[in-house]
Amino acid sequence: MKPIAEKKYLLLKYSDILLFPDTKPLTHIDVVIVQDIKGGFKLMPAVEMEGNQETGDNWKNMKTIGKGTFGFVELWINEETLEELALKQIQVAQECKPNVMSMWKKEIEIMKKLDHRNIIRVRDTPAELKYLERMYPILAMEYCSLGNLRKDLSRSYCGFSEANVLHFTKDISAAVAYLHTKQIVHRDIKPENIVLKEIDNKVVYKLIDLGYAKDLNHGSVCKSFVGTLIYVAPELYRKEHYTHTADYWSLGTVIFEIITGYQPFLPTYSPVKWYEEVHKKKDDHISVQYMPDRSIHFSSELPKCIKLCSPLKQSFEKWLKTMLLWDADARGNDSKEKSSKQWCFQQLEKILEAQDEVSLFLLDKRNLNGKPDYSTHLKYPEQVQVILGNANNKLNNYEPKRLFAETLYFCKNLEEKSRRLIQSIAACRRSLANDHEQILSEKGHPCDIKPQIYLKADILSKRLQMNEKKFQSLNLKPPETYNDVINDWNKMISELEKIKSFVQPSEAKEEIDEFVSSNISTTSFNERYETLKNILEELNYLYTSMNFAEATVETVQEDVKDLVENCITEWEALFEECHSYRISLNSSWVSFLKTTRQLQEKNKRIESLREEEISYLWKLIEAVAPKDEQQSMRSPVQECTPSFSSTTNSLELINDNKLLHNAFEMLVADFPDFPDLSLN
Repeated sequence: MKPIAEKKYLLLKYSDILLFPDTKPLTHIDVVIVQDIKGGFKLMPAVEMEGNQETGDNWKNMKTIGKGTFGFVELWINEETLEELALKQIQVAQECKPNVMSMWKKEIEIMKKLDHRNIIRVRDTPAELKYLERMYPILAMEYCSLGNLRKDLSRSYCGFSEANVLHFTKDISAAVAYLHTKQIVHRDIKPENIVLKEIDNKVVYKLIDLGYAKDLNHGSVCKSFVGTLIYVAPELYRKEHYTHTADYWSLGTVIFEIITGYQPFLPTYSPVKWYEEVHKKKDDHISVQYMPDRSIHFSSELPKCIKLCSPLKQSFEKWLKTMLLWDADARGNDSKEKSSKQWCFQQLEKILEAQDEVSLFLLDKRNLNGKPDYSTHLKYPEQVQVILGNANNKLNNYEPKRLFAETLYFCKNLEEKSRRLIQSIAACRRSLANDHEQILSEKGHPCDIKPQIYLKADILSKRLQMNEKKFQSLNLKPPETYNDVINDWNKMISELEKIKSFVQPSEAKEEIDEFVSSNISTTSFNERYETLKNILEELNYLYTSMNFAEATVETVQEDVKDLVENCITEWEALFEECHSYRISLNSSWVSFLKTTRQLQEKNKRIESLREEEISYLWKLIEAVAPKDEQQSMRSPVQECTPSFSSTTNSLELINDNKLLHNAFEMLVADFPDFPDLSLN
């Protein structure tokens, strides 16, 4: 296209106008003759179409980032400053439609008076780009590089994570509440009109496209039928008067979708059929779904396949029941507070401000060493049964994307349970190891104490045997109680021999080391968990890359059946291994506590036997000593060295016994006390 320099006129056809932003600035044309879409002509000064020759080349049109029925949005970048702008322009083909031009001018007017973090911000059009306003005004806005909400929804399965649901709800509800305080109804809230931008390393959700927004100032009432059918309120179908509560329905619908991953009210139905079915819902119903058995299911609860905790699930269910009321006047308001038009946002703030609660799980000691008190066999949801081929009669009645999403959710739950299971095993090991180390550091290692107990029992046993032999060598007349004492001593010797057998030095480490050796490597657990993660990555990739517009249940089943089966197999194997390991770990700890407690009991029993031996010994001495000297021997504890002047043999027996007694006392002095290690 060459300028006609001699006449200084330029003829541009309609097709040229569409491409005009890519042409070079005009420098020597005074007037441009423009041919419109109807074939008519108009004259325009060329200066209105010129760019700034000095700095115009700094701005570059990178790409079209959005396109609608009446307009399109382009990304422009200043190559010198790297500033980014989103420029919204009206389609030239719509220039002759007064209603379109009115909406376009109204959108610009509304956008310029808004200032909120969660609403797209308007920017001044750079002087270098003024030439784009040659025929109609343009709207310069901040550029949100992370795309729109629909893009995120297409990648997610069974809705957003709990944190993202709360984040999104906070941002967009704030934007809608702000519009309503300005007496503005958006009328077209949908995922495509919500964009994401990263600010200070955090994602911010922003509401865009107020092309259908209505200013309710001066008591105006809306009656036009606008918005996207899936998200518009019922009164719009009836073309009745409506107010800001129409936005409540749209907001509730979008929030339901980000929680569940699907739209609440029969999204595939035609408007007439949609109205006939959804109109039947009761006030507490928050979704109407077409089921595989071809029935229509009305539900007042969110589905199980979501990522919200139970308290939040219940709170959102209650809130959605008010936002999705069929009655527009009651929608979003408390039945007891009809005048509170912002009640729904107040309730939402309470949900968002709720604090996390810590749950305490108690371990049943009665089942430490037993079999699991719950079944390890998985109960597969119906969707998984379809994937595995166990519900062929319902195979063709499922919506492919939802079928895949809920199956992926099931597998993701198995992966999450595996992670928590391994973490619980690791926590159990750390806790028991810390207790084990504390006992050993405070009271000495039981393996070192066992030899001392053995020596104590051995010394006392030999002393009892020596007492009997020494008494017999004295050639004294045995007293009446002699046989009873000897029998009791023999019983004590037999008991001491059993104690010695229990604490044999050669077997000292067997029971204690059983606990330490039970801390075997958990490499096999981690390997199975990594396998599960890899399976989930493959399923995620298939989900995000699958063209669900062309997919069928059969193709979904064919692609994911093997992966789902492998996922279930790995989970069941991991569960069995972890449970067996937990049984072994707990058994070893119980064995350690039992052995340590038995050592404590053996030690106390030796002390008791020693006291009995002394008591029996004094009974024999009293029995053979002269009666006039027995008085001086009745308190052996008070008399450090009893005198037996008339019974030399008795003194000899006592002195021999004291040698072993002193050795025994020295051993006792070095022996530490045990803590009370009760298993109760």
